[in-house]
This record gives sequence, C-alpha cells and structure tokens, in this order.
Amino acid sequence: MKNFKGLNNIRYYLYRSLIYIGLIVTVVSLIIGYDESIERIVGLITFGFFWLTPISILPLLILFFNYSKENKTSSLIIDNGNFEFSKNKQITKFTLSDIEEIELNISPNLFYNGLTFFLWDEYYYTLVKLKNGDNLIITCLLCNELETHIPNELIKRKRRLLPTTFNF
Repeated sequence: MKNFKGLNNIRYYLYRSLIYIGLIVTVVSLIIGYDESIERIVGLITFGFFWLTPISILPLLILFFNYSKENKTSSLIIDNGNFEFSKNKQITKFTLSDIEEIELNISPNLFYNGLTFFLWDEYYYTLVKLKNGDNLIITCLLCNELETHIPNELIKRKRRLLPTTFNF
C-alpha cells in the first residue's frame, strides 16, 4: 500500500530546481568575473537572476502554485489496483476497472523522452477519467508514480508546452 498526501514531492520539484538555478548563476558569474572585484561578481549574479526569472523561474512558479492549489489538501492511497483519492474531504474510491482513461499531460521533452532544458519540463499532471464521469487531477507534487500502477493501454500521453491544470 502506498499513501501520498499533500505536496509529497515539493523538495524534488521546487527546491531542487531553485538550488540548481542558484548554483548555475553563481558558478557562471564566478567564472566570468574570476579576476573582477566582489562588487562586479555580485552584479553579475544579480543580473543572472533578473535575466533568468522571466525565462525559467516564472513558469516554474506558475506551475508550482497551480499544482499546489490543485493538490494541497489531497491524498491518494494505492493498494493493489484499488485507489482512494481524497480532496477537500470528498473521497472517491475506484479500481482499475472503473478507469476509462488516464491522460498524462507532460512537456514536449518528456513526451519525446528527451533532455530537460527548462526547470518546468519535469512538471506534469494526470487527469484520471472515470467511467462514471468523474475527473480527478493528480499532479506530480502529490504522486509522481501513478502511471506505474496503471496498465499502459489506459494511458494516453498528451504533449503540453506548459502543463497547467487550467486552460488559458
């Protein structure tokens, strides 16, 4: 039995990405300004963060807050093909035979099994469509291994540039 609650994977998806970007900007700034003054190096680091914020950190934060809002109060219990999804104290129990389709919404790089270039490339969410008409959204912050518990014939992979759970 596996029990996923709230934002289980926040360290992996948010903190790790922010640490990587911080390290990259700092190391590149130190290499570029290795014979410069400390003020110049601090200026390079500051410039690096201001340049990278709209390009990579902003989309990362959009996905993070979107996913947090979606699954902050959620839990998922997986036990041998039996699932129990809870959100806002509303519990939905289902089995593999109750699933009509699993829509895995992933970035193009994950879709094509390529390298990840952007911080948000690893973010994805799963839309579970049940035969009774219910739709459940399970983000990678809650459970990043749901597809390993589902037969491949039920999984439909969809490519999304920025896989938000809301439509623009």
